[in-house]
Amino acid sequence: MTFEISPRIALAYPDLRIGVVVASGIVNSGQDAELTSITERCTAEFRKLHTTEDILEHTNVVAWRNTYRSFGVNPKKHVPTAEAFCRRIAKGGAFPWISRAVNSYLLAELEFLLPFGGYDLDLIDGGITLRYSPGGEAFTPLGADPGSAAEVTQADEIVYADSTRVLTRSWNRKDAECAKITEAACATIPEADVIAAVERTREYLIRFCGGTVRVATIESAKQTTLEL
Repeated sequence: MTFEISPRIALAYPDLRIGVVVASGIVNSGQDAELTSITERCTAEFRKLHTTEDILEHTNVVAWRNTYRSFGVNPKKHVPTAEAFCRRIAKGGAFPWISRAVNSYLLAELEFLLPFGGYDLDLIDGGITLRYSPGGEAFTPLGADPGSAAEVTQADEIVYADSTRVLTRSWNRKDAECAKITEAACATIPEADVIAAVERTREYLIRFCGGTVRVATIESAKQTTLEL
């Protein structure tokens, strides 16, 4: 299986760098007392350090807002995922419990104000590619009612997709129901933040889920295909 940046995306975003974390043999069921404790502490510290206003001025948030605009998405109407999550926490919203794996990367998202996403690789058809959508591709968002009609992508919307379907809309704004992690990732972002965020996620996954965890980065300027 591969993770790939399409040639058109690489050309449009030559400074793009994506951190990739692949975990296998993990334990993702049940809660973990230490993970819950760390989450509560980090949430409290985040609220002391950030307000909903200063989050909008954070380098990584500003960069993703600009990136959304670059492919025609209004970040005020469709708020970038990390911004929305961090602002909700700053306002006093609860840090949701999803699973050990998902909460591990949400902790890193809160620390670095960078977007994270996850897929169950057993549910991926072929490889994963970051590409432009031709428009009109069906998409069922995470948590959608079983009987609800599928959304459709816009032309030139940036998406993650496997060989048969769209996995995430608007680069990182909406994940699909089809490949969610269950119990059975051109912003002008500092390179150090990407590397540190990936390493923090690796650390949390090993600590709270066990198993084997590999990390890598994929960059438009260097390697645009990564073997998973």
